[in-house]
Amino acid sequence: MAAGGWRRLPVVGRIWLVTDCCGLVCAGMTWGLVAFGLYAFLVLFFIPAQWSVSLFIDTILFNTFAFLAVMSHFKAMTSDPGVCPKIELTPESVRDAKTRPDQVIYKCQKCKSIKPERAHHCSVCGKCIMKMDHHCPWVNNCVGEANQKFFVLFCFYIMMMSGYALFMAIKKRSCALR
Repeated sequence: MAAGGWRRLPVVGRIWLVTDCCGLVCAGMTWGLVAFGLYAFLVLFFIPAQWSVSLFIDTILFNTFAFLAVMSHFKAMTSDPGVCPKIELTPESVRDAKTRPDQVIYKCQKCKSIKPERAHHCSVCGKCIMKMDHHCPWVNNCVGEANQKFFVLFCFYIMMMSGYALFMAIKKRSCALR
């Protein structure tokens, strides 16, 4: 497979994977940063502190956000973003694609295929994606109609992890100043 291609892996049903080396490195770095956040939490907050109910709750919440972030990242990375089916440009396919008489039929210049409205061609994946937002190297996939939910959840959980870490750092600092 050429660089920037994609594969469906038969290992676990229908897993989508973009085989772009840079994207795979960025996705690995993302998981490494989440792992470093967990390590820093353990070293800075959990290990040196005395056991308390508040520490237990902090640990459960932070680890939950980290777990959900990794799961959302995995789903965003391995889900089909909404690839348009490749349809040859023939008079029959144009007639079938028109749902309204005034509808404009778009043709992808790269795929040479009919593409629906709001679909865009991704130069990294080499496919037309429905409602494509962007190709995210950190997720190593396009963010499109079918996986946008997982991408937004990933961003939300990372924001919650960061906010909670900031909250715990401020709480620890204010306790140390007393």
